[in-house]
Amino acid sequence: VLHLVRVTEPAFGIPEEMATTSDKRIMNTVFRFRWFLFVMIFAGFINIGHSEQFIVEDGKAKAEIVLSVKPARAAEFGAQELQTYLEKISGARIKIVTEPTAG
Repeated sequence: VLHLVRVTEPAFGIPEEMATTSDKRIMNTVFRFRWFLFVMIFAGFINIGHSEQFIVEDGKAKAEIVLSVKPARAAEFGAQELQTYLEKISGARIKIVTEPTAG
């Protein structure tokens, strides 16, 4: 038989019966944040359906940069910068296209 006991230990040094609504909200937020952090850390260790995918493999581009037909100047500049630096890093030139290539 499992008995669950409610811990009445004060959180943040405040006994539960003396905690105000805002204190309880803070405690609830901290509790939720801890769970979120735990889940995110745990999720980082899970490797479900992992398959390696590379932008460049064996000196050949395996990806492309997709822009809209009429991109904003900043988007076009960003795509060109990305293309330039990926080429400097990998040696392969990534195409800038307006429609993704199948496959």
